[in-house]
Amino acid sequence: MADKKISQLATSSVPLSGTEVLPIVQSGVTKQVSVNNLTAGKPVSADSLKTGSGALATWHDGAKPIEVGQYSLSLAEQTSGSGLLLWNLYQDGSGAFRYKTNNPGLLLQLNASGQFSYYTAAAGNAGDAASLTAVASQTDNYTLNNGNLVIGTSGKGIDFSVTSGTGTSELFDDYEEGTWTPDIAGDGGSAGTVAYTSVGYYTKVGQLVTLHGYVAFTDLGSWTGRVGVTGVPYSANIFQAHGSTLITKATISGALNLSSSIGAVSFTRVTFPWSSNVGGGGDNVRFTDLAADSFIAFTIAYITG
Repeated sequence: MADKKISQLATSSVPLSGTEVLPIVQSGVTKQVSVNNLTAGKPVSADSLKTGSGALATWHDGAKPIEVGQYSLSLAEQTSGSGLLLWNLYQDGSGAFRYKTNNPGLLLQLNASGQFSYYTAAAGNAGDAASLTAVASQTDNYTLNNGNLVIGTSGKGIDFSVTSGTGTSELFDDYEEGTWTPDIAGDGGSAGTVAYTSVGYYTKVGQLVTLHGYVAFTDLGSWTGRVGVTGVPYSANIFQAHGSTLITKATISGALNLSSSIGAVSFTRVTFPWSSNVGGGGDNVRFTDLAADSFIAFTIAYITG
């Protein structure tokens, strides 16, 4: 074969098959090496990797993961169909997880059944064994070992529509509990010197509100008419919803053998109807029925929205 410059050689077909040979000088002796074996057993570094089409495919011997970046974002196959995604962590020869640098670590493990576990590790020293904390895992159920399930968009929640039913909605999109301040008002008159202490609690599950209130009077003031409590946290969407009431030191004319005294919320105001099992009497508790030191406690459940 006549000597030729490289520029005079025919252009090879691409992509290369890997069986092509190149001349190299090894220990002062010119030898040949195939393209396949040009970098065998040696790490290859590059500023970037680019594929002409399709995905970047890699193969390894099962012991060394693909590593990207200073903190080692690693992908490693454990057994057939299972693998690990690690950040700033690696596995030593015994399978223990160790820190790549002096920073926190993260591990996402996927098994052959498609179930995953998510772990974190607080910052440690490079080379030290990492102490992993389970954050979440998926088996047949999903378990949060730490933290809360946070709904990020208003109106979204847990959808039970997979279950049979005839309801208008099977979306559980709200839960709330808190306090409210019961305020006193009558049908007429004015607050005057009225004095009382009050406390209220509520729980809202979807559209159902359960209201608890307590009012202890020391002065009834100048209110007249029905005893009313305002300041409810959510208005009712029906005219009346009832519950139970305890009223102390009340003198209710005509209420012999009082059979019930109930709290009733009408949109935004709670009043206290009563009925008697003698003569069928009934009315609302009025300020004239109370003593200056009467106490009212009530629980009402109603629909809002």
